[in-house]
Amino acid sequence: MTKKQVAELSNNYKKIIFVRNPYTRVLSAYLDKGRISNDLARKFSNYDGEAGTRAGFEGFCRYLANGGVYEDPHWYPQNRLCPFPSEELDFVGKMENLNSDLNRLLDWLGLPAQDLVRAGPKPTGASGRIAEFYSEESEQIIKSLYSDDFRMFGYSENLQDA
Repeated sequence: MTKKQVAELSNNYKKIIFVRNPYTRVLSAYLDKGRISNDLARKFSNYDGEAGTRAGFEGFCRYLANGGVYEDPHWYPQNRLCPFPSEELDFVGKMENLNSDLNRLLDWLGLPAQDLVRAGPKPTGASGRIAEFYSEESEQIIKSLYSDDFRMFGYSENLQDA
């Protein structure tokens, strides 16, 4: 979008975003993309480690740290995907609270509450697999690469809070 288009949207529309904890988002992207794209999984493994393992995830994090973070929107920093500064957003919802945040948004917009119907690919279960995949090295890489996401969207940098 051009600066003019962003300014026009900013003045005439509500600005809403739904975000996800960077720790679970990156792990989910790794688990999902690693299993569906052999080419991408091979790219990660160039940084050491077998796909689907802790060592493979560390390799993926090294790949991100070496410039890969900007190669795919599935792991691109969320604050960089949003054309507005966080302080200009009218509503920030979190995927961890999707049902309640969606209903809070609908209420704010004056619309009736809705129950979500799950559609799309099979969930990766990343939020329940943090301890299985994260090491000190991968935690530090993600903390560094996504520091603005943690800060701007109110997520704790403490891995145990993910």
